[in-house]
Amino acid sequence: MVATCLQVVGFVTSFVGWIGIIVTTSTNDWVVTCGYTIPTCRKLDELGSKGLWADCVMATGLYHCKPLVDILILPGYVQACRALMIAASVLGLPAILLLLTVLPCIRMGHEPGVAKYRRAQLAGVMLILLGKTAFYLAPRLRVNLMNRRSCLPHGVQEACERKPKVSPREKLPMMSHSKS
Repeated sequence: MVATCLQVVGFVTSFVGWIGIIVTTSTNDWVVTCGYTIPTCRKLDELGSKGLWADCVMATGLYHCKPLVDILILPGYVQACRALMIAASVLGLPAILLLLTVLPCIRMGHEPGVAKYRRAQLAGVMLILLGKTAFYLAPRLRVNLMNRRSCLPHGVQEACERKPKVSPREKLPMMSHSKS
């Protein structure tokens, strides 16, 4: 019962972390720029923000954004951040789908426990990679740090899960070559 609860809680936190990484990728609040202190800039309406996809300025209560469409003009760190965040977002989908199939309440035919264990390990490794790609960008955005913290531990939990005991019925039949 405890293992089932841990798996369900781990799946939910990983799913929320993955959604958070997708949301983080699309936001424009990666770097906040201001010539003064932040409260002063808010009063003067001179607060700006930079993201992976646009540079924005908040002036007179309006939010103006200029999209960053010229990829070759962008600095290398912005291109690297874009690539890592997109890779983390894309890597999350198969990891979440694999995690969904290894939940204890889901059975796929008469599969042996070893197959489910291997899928859980693969999903765990994918979640570790997802957390690692977000780890390098964590100092840039606090939300990204929280998303990484929800994906990475569950990936480690899934990858290091104990191998299930295989009953004699679940063992796959061995092919033997005999002379007839």
